[in-house]
Amino acid sequence: MPPLEREAMRLRSLIDDADAIIVGIGSGMSSAAGFNHYNHAGMTCAGMADWQKAFGFKSLFDGFYHLYPSLEQQWAYYARYIDFMLREPASQPYLDLRSLIAIRITSS
Repeated sequence: MPPLEREAMRLRSLIDDADAIIVGIGSGMSSAAGFNHYNHAGMTCAGMADWQKAFGFKSLFDGFYHLYPSLEQQWAYYARYIDFMLREPASQPYLDLRSLIAIRITSS
């Protein structure tokens, strides 16, 4: 058996025997899915070009670190960004992760 296949089987066994599974991911997962929060194209894709124009943001994450004139503007940005992320269809890396851990969840 090839080493990679052997390691995959070992991982499957560890998952099956686990009492719990904790998944930690970062922005690399979104990058793997083809969405980039760090450049101006993400602003357009997310429908946030008006924020880009009003505040000079170069990326979606600029909006998280900006010092807004009011808390209302700050939370308006957060709400709109979160709304976009919640409505965006899940991409393949997220679906793959879900299928990997769903096996464990449904067999419990």
